[in-house]
Amino acid sequence: MIDFQTILDNITNPHAAKKTSLEWSQDFGVSEKDMNAFIKEKIALGELVLSKKGKVMHPHEFDLYKGSIFINSKGHGYVSVDGLEEDIFVSASYIGDAMHKDIVQVEANFDHGERFAKVVNIIERATTQMVGTCTLTKRGWEFFPVDVKLQKRYPITIDKHIKLKSLDMVIASITSYKPLKFKLKEVLGSSKTVGMDILALLIENKVPIEFSDKTKQEIKSINENIVTESNRTDYRSHYVVTIDGEDAKDLDDAISIQREQDNFRLQVHIADVSYYVKEGSALDQDAYQRGTSVYAANTVVPMLPEVLSNGVCSLHPEVDRYTLTASMLITSSGHIEDIQIHPSMIHSKRRLSYTYVNACFEDETLLNEEDDDFKTFLKDALACSDVLNQRKALKGQLDFNTIESKFIMNDGKIVDVVARTSGRSERLIEDFMVAANEAVAYTLRTMQLPGLYRIHENPDPDKIESIAKLCALHGVTLKIHQSGVHQTSLQKALKAFEDSPMFPAISTLMLRSMKKAVYSDEPIGHFGLALHDYTHFTSPIRRYPDLVVHRMLRKYVFENKLDQKAYKNDLSLMRVIAAQASMTERRAVDAERAVEDMKKAEFMMNHIHDVYDGIISGITSFGFFVMLPNSIEGLVHMSTLHDDYYIFDQLNMRLVGERKRKVFSLGDEIKVSVTSANKDTRTIDFKYLKHGVKTHE
Repeated sequence: MIDFQTILDNITNPHAAKKTSLEWSQDFGVSEKDMNAFIKEKIALGELVLSKKGKVMHPHEFDLYKGSIFINSKGHGYVSVDGLEEDIFVSASYIGDAMHKDIVQVEANFDHGERFAKVVNIIERATTQMVGTCTLTKRGWEFFPVDVKLQKRYPITIDKHIKLKSLDMVIASITSYKPLKFKLKEVLGSSKTVGMDILALLIENKVPIEFSDKTKQEIKSINENIVTESNRTDYRSHYVVTIDGEDAKDLDDAISIQREQDNFRLQVHIADVSYYVKEGSALDQDAYQRGTSVYAANTVVPMLPEVLSNGVCSLHPEVDRYTLTASMLITSSGHIEDIQIHPSMIHSKRRLSYTYVNACFEDETLLNEEDDDFKTFLKDALACSDVLNQRKALKGQLDFNTIESKFIMNDGKIVDVVARTSGRSERLIEDFMVAANEAVAYTLRTMQLPGLYRIHENPDPDKIESIAKLCALHGVTLKIHQSGVHQTSLQKALKAFEDSPMFPAISTLMLRSMKKAVYSDEPIGHFGLALHDYTHFTSPIRRYPDLVVHRMLRKYVFENKLDQKAYKNDLSLMRVIAAQASMTERRAVDAERAVEDMKKAEFMMNHIHDVYDGIISGITSFGFFVMLPNSIEGLVHMSTLHDDYYIFDQLNMRLVGERKRKVFSLGDEIKVSVTSANKDTRTIDFKYLKHGVKTHE
């Protein structure tokens, strides 16, 4: 069998001699026909190039780079290339007919140390169809995409047999990229139907909506009977409870705790989804493609069908459930010892809400009506959480306290947007879940098992340097060592701004300076959590990586299978699943943000001219962003500041008036009015009214 990967490695070796296709075929004993076909394929994929003399060479020798292009609202692109630290900038005039997220080949040049480029080849299209509304005009049917980068009408071809009404939401196939043309593929329904706007954005972001027919058949045969199994540790007599949001239906984690002198025995019980979703089944294939549940305003697209996610896998009270338990000894110093992971059974005693538990923490008189088991549980759980928090603080675990939005809906229509509050009970559950994830990751690593890890690499030094300079302007020192910044330094800087209006802005800037957490088959650690070992184990109902981790534990720990071939296959499989899970997570986040932005704009459309207090949350060359207490953010455009000509001071993150020296800085408390809001473009514009701005000196 021809090892073409070895051939490719040899051709692209920078120290190898440059040869023709014929010469390479002779070197490797491959027919010239096969070698030509291989090289032609790799040229099309942007992995090889032919010189004028017919030599097969690496594209980088011709300043050709391959990567995904990300196009911003102004039409400019940034190409992310593996192996390059910085993205390659592509001006809108040099993008050609490339579209957002296409895999492209660019020809790069350097000017004064900066790299810029033009797209010379589109290797793979990311988008072959779009979602939007159809409108009948004098020119015929026209298509208006929901994509904010393409907010205009385009010609669309419609087969005569298709019944279509004006303002119907449709899926359209792209028939031409330059100029952009479409052909109707599927009618979703009227754009005025409640929830259609959310569905459109989910489909636009490639979120799978329907389960396959095979999955629908499989779930009919799921046995929902729970019987005692000898291989499961029985926790049904223990005081086990769940603590979740009041509207949560997929309850995948429960806890129990016992005090052991100055230590705590903590059990985190997680729904045993792997018992029901077998590897390679239709259910498994659908879950793999989805990767995660998507939560978009009031709409949930579950990773698993509801018969599982809200049914037999959900840890409802007063019923037996199969679980996997991570049992840990939490010492008085917050360290995790004596880790035991095993299949189990529970019988949850109560379905508690964050709201009620927070109320109990704040008002102890509520406990007068409670039984002794609940009181003991709450006291021990809080004490255990406290010692875990002490260890977290010592290690420098970061807490950015970002503001999340909660959407109040009525019959599918947006009624209000409020900032989601988080109390002591939410932090308690988070502490316990992080501990369980750390314990399981430690087990996977030390036993050298195939597994998935949640990793978070160190932040970009240049970005941290910029934040350090900004902190210094406000009298706060952010220490940066030669090896980089330590978590405790960031933690101390955040703490210094804790009671300042600057906190949301500094916290957001720090968060944006961080690299994105992703999945990996290698345990390289989690910077944000300041942990060497970390995985995702605690949410298998809504995250595929957790389900995979459960499977690896079952196969290699509980069932002790030692098949070397299966072991090697699983090691390779983990790398593939990690990449897929990271992609589906990004897709879900993009879809959720798009829906959030749309619903916020829709809400503010009913509040034009209303006046709000807000905080400047971001400064740019074209204006500044203002965050309202309800978590909604809008833009005050530079062009609306008529009292002076303002200069963007990027180093100090502020706008400075050229004549009057008025300054707009991060964290400034100001008053604004809403001037416009657009649901289609998902944008909100404010007008600056007043605030106590200091004069620049």
